[in-house]
Amino acid sequence: MADTNTAGPGEGLKSAFQNTLSALGDRAMHSAKERIGSLTEKLTDLADGNGSGGAGTKIAAEAAESTAEGKSPVTGAVKGAVEAGKDKITDALPGKGGGSKRKPPAATKAMNFVDSIDVGVPVEVAFNQWTTYDQWPGFMKKVEQADLDDDSGTLNSKLKVFWFRRTQESIIQDQIPNERILWRSKGQKGHVDGCVTFHEIGPNLTRILVQLEYYPQGFVERVGNIWRAQNRRMRLEMKHFRRHVMMHTILNPEEAEGWRAEVEDGEVIRSHDEVVQEEQQAEEESEQDQADQDQADQDQADQDQDDQDQAEGDDSDEEPDEDEESDEADESDKSDESDEVDESDEADESDEVDESDEADESDEADESDESDEADDSHESDDVDEADESDESDQSAEDSEESEDDSEEESDEEADEFDEEADESDEEADESDEESDESDEEADEEQDRR
Repeated sequence: MADTNTAGPGEGLKSAFQNTLSALGDRAMHSAKERIGSLTEKLTDLADGNGSGGAGTKIAAEAAESTAEGKSPVTGAVKGAVEAGKDKITDALPGKGGGSKRKPPAATKAMNFVDSIDVGVPVEVAFNQWTTYDQWPGFMKKVEQADLDDDSGTLNSKLKVFWFRRTQESIIQDQIPNERILWRSKGQKGHVDGCVTFHEIGPNLTRILVQLEYYPQGFVERVGNIWRAQNRRMRLEMKHFRRHVMMHTILNPEEAEGWRAEVEDGEVIRSHDEVVQEEQQAEEESEQDQADQDQADQDQADQDQDDQDQAEGDDSDEEPDEDEESDEADESDKSDESDEVDESDEADESDEVDESDEADESDEADESDESDEADDSHESDDVDEADESDESDQSAEDSEESEDDSEEESDEEADEFDEEADESDEEADESDEESDESDEEADEEQDRR
């Protein structure tokens, strides 16, 4: 009896503890079943498209995404819970509420970003590399995916913001190849509208000017915007673009085909293939025109050269050789000298003939006078004979004087002829010197040619 009373209180305490644990277990199990049931219902609604997009939806979505990427679904669920909590905090802030009270942000609330970079390639290569969107994830750090719909000009991109990923849809509103691209975008956690222009500074230098308007939405985006984290990220991505162009694209520019369609008011008016075909035709026509112009210039240059050569040949035919001119001058001088000598000889002969004629006439006159005197009177023969002797002596003296004068004139003419001959020899020597100088100049000109 004593043993039974002693064991009673211990057994009762043990039984009460077991009952408490059983009750707690049942309660925990019931609570877990309720939560699992609620989660199952939310997942079912999400699969059926009836989800409200609350915290459960985010948890399930992140868990499913992590599972698809080969990661732990628990990590995805935790990430979804964190995002859901941030959204609730954001919705609770004054003026930041959700639902029907949320308003689109004003343009003045956007983060303004303006920057430019210079790349050492032609403007066409820079434009092609910029519009090769599928290569962006290869050299940009925070761009994980970029796909372009050629028919509509819509760019779907997936970006990484801290530890989170954001999707964004950008619609190109206006595009002119090698000039500008303007787009508008939308996204769950903000969007970026912008414009980029391309300016040709030189044949191998292009300036790219970027203007962006970033509208942050969500807790992480708003906090990052406080110290302009997105601004620095965009500037860094532009530097990555320049690095890629200068290190890779410049070596193989043909690999960056780009998207060269023309877009106006959000509609593609000319496709990429049409623009490329027209540009190729224009380039071929330009090359053909340039080739024709070069051929015409070459033909004109050849014609000018032929005309110049022909003109020089005509001048050489018309102008006699200087040596021939000198020889002709010498022959002319000699002929002139010979003519002068002949004229001098003829003058001497003429003077002698005149003197002999005068002497004959004088003799005839004397004879005539004698005959007349003999006929008229034979009275004074001695006087006549004396007169005749005087007259003959006088005529002889006159003849001697005329001969002396003619000899003096002949000597003077001979002296003048010698002086002229000396002058002609000097002129001939000068002509020979000039001919030699001209020959030397002609040889030098021929050597230079």
